[in-house]
Amino acid sequence: MNLHDYITLHGCITQEKYIKGRTLADIERTLGFHQGRLSKGMIVAALLQTPSKNGFELLGYTQVAGHRVDKDALKSLDIDKLKEQWYKPAFTTVGTNRQE
Repeated sequence: MNLHDYITLHGCITQEKYIKGRTLADIERTLGFHQGRLSKGMIVAALLQTPSKNGFELLGYTQVAGHRVDKDALKSLDIDKLKEQWYKPAFTTVGTNRQE
């Protein structure tokens, strides 16, 4: 992989403002990863287009890694309503709120 390559990814995303200018150790803590997970480095990719409302799942939030989210806690929530309220303000491809 090279700088400015176009790639297709899947998985969890966060906003740039949560990782920009931080050390790898800081990013591990911020994203809820165990110490040393990023010790060999990381790749940052920015979205060129936002997903549709059906193109993503609510999994948690930046400070909790996906594998640590209690999925049973989401069962009592109206996911479609949450997506509708959260979708437009959260997904952008520009600025520090952009998804990475």
